[in-house]
Amino acid sequence: MVQEGDLVHIPQGATLHASRSTSAPFKKTEKPITGVVIERAGPTTLSIYACGSMYYISERDTYLMERKEC
Repeated sequence: MVQEGDLVHIPQGATLHASRSTSAPFKKTEKPITGVVIERAGPTTLSIYACGSMYYISERDTYLMERKEC
């Protein structure tokens, strides 16, 4: 389960919403990006920080990046 502060991989073509509203402006990722989970915004929605802004994304469009110890 994804938690606050986790690093997530967001694939190309994922939809990033500017607010929780489904009618809010959105953009599709042009290439894979990395984001940081700010909070769980709903049962299936995450609030993330990516590309210098805050977005809302469906959790199914994110992949938890595994922690690797040095």
